[in-house]
Amino acid sequence: MLSEEDYRAAVRCFKKKQENPHERQHHHALLLVTKGYSYRETADILFIDEATVSHWVTLYQTKGLDGLKNPPHWGGEHGQKVEKRAPTLKAALEQVLVPCLINTLAGQAASNS
Repeated sequence: MLSEEDYRAAVRCFKKKQENPHERQHHHALLLVTKGYSYRETADILFIDEATVSHWVTLYQTKGLDGLKNPPHWGGEHGQKVEKRAPTLKAALEQVLVPCLINTLAGQAASNS
């Protein structure tokens, strides 16, 4: 299924443990299918759905290895580094928790007087 050149590129990507784990799993699936594993066997090995394997194979067949990369806007819990989310998370928590804390402390002060 994978061309010889793409097979070597997929192996290189899979061996780089620092790579995006989702893209690495895409390559792993294609390597298994290329080695002769069925979509079902590949799905069982990777703990994913058979339809997902089929989708990744179709992406490869239509767009090549570049089709398996996550789009640039793809992030959040899907691989975005915690450091990138921290400022947004901190601001959101401050926006919600600070007023809540102030109200709680004000309520406690009122009940103590």
